[in-house]
Amino acid sequence: MATQITHKPRVITAEHITALREFDERGLFPDRTVQGLFLRIGDKSTSWIYRKWQRTKGRRKSVERTLGHWPTMQPPAARASLKESRRSARCWSTRRASM
Repeated sequence: MATQITHKPRVITAEHITALREFDERGLFPDRTVQGLFLRIGDKSTSWIYRKWQRTKGRRKSVERTLGHWPTMQPPAARASLKESRRSARCWSTRRASM
């Protein structure tokens, strides 16, 4: 089952991520600056993902790609990585999840 987005888009900063981790918030947090960029906070790790929605024959699907993990990849680096990966979208393998 796909993870649902229940949080409002906001500009994600390192301080914001630290606060979310301290308050035990879990889930997908969309970034307002770059469309399709999400921060996934889990029990053990925090990662940056790119999520793209598609419709094929009336069915809605999402395609996800993990860009990196926080704190190794900070928010500005995640945004730059996503912009570059959009240019070479055919080069990466995808994981598809039905919604």
